[in-house]
Amino acid sequence: MKVWIGAAAHLANNALVWAQLYIDGVCHGIHGFIVPIRSKQDHTLLSGVIIGDMGSKVGLHAIDNGFMIFKNVRVPYNNMLDKFSQIDSQGKFNTTISNPDKRFAFALGALTGGRIALTISATDAAISALCIATRFAHVRRQFGLPNQPETAIIEYPLVQHRLFPYFAQMIGIQMAAQDLQTLWNDKENQEKLFDEKNPLLAEIHAVSSILKPYSAWQSQKAIQECRELCGGLGYSAYN
Repeated sequence: MKVWIGAAAHLANNALVWAQLYIDGVCHGIHGFIVPIRSKQDHTLLSGVIIGDMGSKVGLHAIDNGFMIFKNVRVPYNNMLDKFSQIDSQGKFNTTISNPDKRFAFALGALTGGRIALTISATDAAISALCIATRFAHVRRQFGLPNQPETAIIEYPLVQHRLFPYFAQMIGIQMAAQDLQTLWNDKENQEKLFDEKNPLLAEIHAVSSILKPYSAWQSQKAIQECRELCGGLGYSAYN
């Protein structure tokens, strides 16, 4: 069973499934398979496929996240992704990368671009929230010296301390992600993407794997700080 799959609940007709490949009782590691899940004629679920909606969420409602269960589902021979491994007509397994862990890592290498994009998207959202909160802090006035206009809350060091470090952090993460994206999109690197001797592959994979969750965690904290700083308006559905 797999949960929180994007586009699974209602939209997708096919799924890319990573599964252990067994031939005559011998495991050859994880491989990718294109698995049809819905009929192309009437969009109904195919035999053995169980899918449901994950229900209401706090955001990203346009993504129909779902759960998926397979029960005795048969996959056509040609539906195995076979860039690195193949099964010949006699059922013999062949591969250009003998180490199953390294083979799986190469297969997942293509997902690096998505991790970089998510890092940039997360920090974009945080920077947007920080800009909104900073503008609010310039016009929201509270307290002040006797017989003087109330002070904009941005003037208070505590408010600055709540906002400014997150600005610096998000800009730093963005710069790192953009440099990583430049490396990833480099023509020479793309041509050697699946070359075992390419030293950048492992480095980009490791750094992007760290940046993706870190940027999401920190962006969530920054956005929550901005929401709280804006008081009741921060919790309004309009915002």
